[in-house]
Amino acid sequence: MHWEQPLIKSKFLALTLVMVSLVGCANTSRRLETEEVALSTDGPITRQFHSALYYPFEIAPRFDGYLIGIEKVRRPKDGVVVKNRPEYGLADEALQAKFNDGKVMAVTHVIRHHADALRSGNCTLFNAYVQSPESAARQLVPACSDLAPTIWHPSEVFSNSWKALDGLANDMQRRIQTRQKPTAAQPSVGSSKPDSGSGPAYTHIVVIVMGWNTVQEEAVRNINSLVWNMSRASDEQPSSPERFNPLVIGVTWPSQWSSDWIDPAVKILSFPTKAGDADEVGMSWLGVLLHDTLPTVREKLHENLPDMPPKPVVVLGHSFGAKASSVAVCAGPAVVRPKEASVAPLAEIDVLVNLQPAYLSERIFGRTSVLQNVVYPKGCPQAKRFVITASAGDTAVPLPFWGTYLGEEKSHRKFCGPYHQGPRLAHCAVARASGHIEAKQPGTSNIYYIDASELISESAYGTGGGSHSDIYRLEHGRLINAAVMGEGIWAKSGR
Repeated sequence: MHWEQPLIKSKFLALTLVMVSLVGCANTSRRLETEEVALSTDGPITRQFHSALYYPFEIAPRFDGYLIGIEKVRRPKDGVVVKNRPEYGLADEALQAKFNDGKVMAVTHVIRHHADALRSGNCTLFNAYVQSPESAARQLVPACSDLAPTIWHPSEVFSNSWKALDGLANDMQRRIQTRQKPTAAQPSVGSSKPDSGSGPAYTHIVVIVMGWNTVQEEAVRNINSLVWNMSRASDEQPSSPERFNPLVIGVTWPSQWSSDWIDPAVKILSFPTKAGDADEVGMSWLGVLLHDTLPTVREKLHENLPDMPPKPVVVLGHSFGAKASSVAVCAGPAVVRPKEASVAPLAEIDVLVNLQPAYLSERIFGRTSVLQNVVYPKGCPQAKRFVITASAGDTAVPLPFWGTYLGEEKSHRKFCGPYHQGPRLAHCAVARASGHIEAKQPGTSNIYYIDASELISESAYGTGGGSHSDIYRLEHGRLINAAVMGEGIWAKSGR
């Protein structure tokens, strides 16, 4: 028919226009794409772990503190030096295997933020995406210093992670010290950015790490929920001598698989890989933060304000974030500072809270592992108080078939049930739906193992795994706040 030929031509023209437009889109680069390629963080998933650099206002914790972005970058040409610790319960070969990868964890950005979401003072203390004067001009988050921007070579991002955390220590010390003084605050040295000097003194330093398949944007939202509900729970206690006012450090890490070929529907295949990555986070920069950076802050504050009591350090982890936080607190970092021969000494952590931890119970309650998994042969004496939850409604942690995870109710029943043989290592307790805790059986250590089946019982919006992620309500804030403030069963125990 005569009209078929014009129709074919029009369809061909339309298809050509679509193809041209797609080519045009493909040639449109992202603002930080050059720097992402240099760091090997340019994938569709990997770039979601520095999204706060693109949206400094929208993706920001709503509390005074810092956001530390850990990402996987190219392995340094000269390798990575790690030292074993007896606290890992690992052979040297097993430890080396955890760092034997083409990519390694590194700190790529440290963002300083304020509680006031409308304030324009959010800035970077460290930004590995500043790799040239041109890239410095493209940054959407300004540097905290008004001096010439520091250029960071992408090949040195692993070793520069030490400088990132040293800069954090200096800023934290000034910030806490300024808040402690009754006089009006001045901006940090070398900076004209607004400071958070006005306001009450900080009561705690709270470090939070989220779990598997949690990109940076979601992690920040979750951190906001946790701290907000802790604050709400604190406000319910009128007899408290001071309002809970933490300095919050959110730590994000590449908890989602970045393989281009994998379909999101089969993310479960990434479970073993991300389980190993969680250990690497704890054995590297999260461990350094807790046992090097924060002790440095405490030491400097004591030198300048000897009468000021040290700020309690609280570490909170969920799922694989609980795994990373436990190895960081209980065993410490394996990475070694350049030109030093040994790892940092272990510091005491006041409170460690593991919500629905996704790691084997043998790590806490075992003393050896035939599979060469990390175990803590001496338990976790570095944490003055170690709180662990388990729930029958959590269908994510029973998923692995090779062992029992701490977040399973089955694990709690094994170590806290009536048929447990021998002395109990953990203090056993139950959490009611209200978030209040009831003691059941006493233990011999600093560990509190809580059956939270009544409390962690709902499917959180947009999540799977049953009640695995049901940790963002006021009732959960009550549990965490009681552990942090030493109330409820902890007030009675004194531990």
